[in-house]
Amino acid sequence: MNPNTKIKFGTDGWRDTYQENFNEKNIKLCIIGLIKHILNQSMESKPVVVGYDSRYKSKEFAEIVVSTLNEHDIKTFSFDSFAPTPACSIAVKHYQASYGVMITASHNSKEWNGIKIKYKNGGSAPEKDIEEIEKNIYSGINIRKSYDISSNLDTKFDVHSLYIKKIFENFDISSVNGKLKIVVDYMHGSGSNLVKKILKNTSHEVIEIRGNFDPEFPNMVQPEPIEKNLKPLMDYIRKNNADLGIAFDGDADRLGIVDEKGNYISTLNVFSILSDHILSDEKSLTSIVCNINMSSTLEKIGEKYNCKIIRTPVGFKNIAPIFEEKKSILGGEESGGYAFRNHIPERDGILSALYFLQSMIKSNQSPSNLLHKLHREFGYKIYHRIDKEIQPEIFEDIRKNILSLKPEYIGKFKVLRIDTLDGIKFFIDDDSWVSIRVSGTEPLLRIYIETKDYKNVEEISNSIIKNLGIK
Repeated sequence: MNPNTKIKFGTDGWRDTYQENFNEKNIKLCIIGLIKHILNQSMESKPVVVGYDSRYKSKEFAEIVVSTLNEHDIKTFSFDSFAPTPACSIAVKHYQASYGVMITASHNSKEWNGIKIKYKNGGSAPEKDIEEIEKNIYSGINIRKSYDISSNLDTKFDVHSLYIKKIFENFDISSVNGKLKIVVDYMHGSGSNLVKKILKNTSHEVIEIRGNFDPEFPNMVQPEPIEKNLKPLMDYIRKNNADLGIAFDGDADRLGIVDEKGNYISTLNVFSILSDHILSDEKSLTSIVCNINMSSTLEKIGEKYNCKIIRTPVGFKNIAPIFEEKKSILGGEESGGYAFRNHIPERDGILSALYFLQSMIKSNQSPSNLLHKLHREFGYKIYHRIDKEIQPEIFEDIRKNILSLKPEYIGKFKVLRIDTLDGIKFFIDDDSWVSIRVSGTEPLLRIYIETKDYKNVEEISNSIIKNLGIK
């Protein structure tokens, strides 16, 4: 481990590269930090769920987690195969575990791996827990040298069966029956083969692509279901006259949608479509919780149904506590992760896809028609995100520069209001906005723009980059 680098949890867990810090020694250190926290909370009698995704060595790393916990007399329930992160959250609740440990780097590129820690309710571990775990990592606990898995302390379970069972308990699968041609792009991630299993008793034709195990994640920058990574899915739909394209990220907690014409639908529009669909059937209209970078269309949808919209900083760990406390109907973030009441306070890409399919079946509309209906009723909006790599040595300077920005105009647009809930967000003329922040999971500067015309995107982004003084 680089002596100047510490295990640091970001927006969603601890992530690092194999080359730098994600290795057996540091995984053990991380789990020792968790063990001390468990002992401090007197929760050692409860088990810990351990899961893993489809990346290089994720299974082996999960075995290290299991053996470290077992060596300290903590029982474990562990996956029998790779599976989605929400399956770990579901198992934590099912087995009444104290925590869940998921080996995954989510959507990051192949060089990365990581650890997500789930709380007893299935959501991300609270910030105060993570802070204590981080402190414990370097508090001088001795690590035992033997790591043989104890057969009487670890129980392997059929993770796919449990996950599907819990989906069926909370979602009426008959509500999505139909005869559509659905193409599913797993992006070589841990959701592979699950949609076909879930829809096997419907009349849909389900075609799966990039579902084989390949931790190289070939022909994509990273397993993230955004437009630039979904060309195979878009091409397949156009060539084969499919009705719907569905894609999931590396650990299948995020959803991407491609319409019947092979066009990508932004995550903001997908969540708006889901919100309008689900609120139309809900009797207990409590609230929707979402991060600051979700569409302003949501406020219009909330007004239609008299449903409150609550905004949070980026990261589902900020959404989940409010989502659970307020008994919210939906929770959503810009990256395509959505949560639903009566399930878990955590994102679930596959359940999100089922709800989108349900909206199509109920309305008898294609994805493109659902989008047109949204725009007709609530106004046309386009969304664009720009990710710029930044060098680690200027990371903090960029963060400070962002908060110091106070322009009167961004391009030709007058700044009407500024929000600093997370990074900085400018509300500008023409019912548009632009938000800037540094990523909590990667060395990236993110610029988010929602406006009425694609022509505005370049002008807005160039103005922001110029104001920040970066190339």
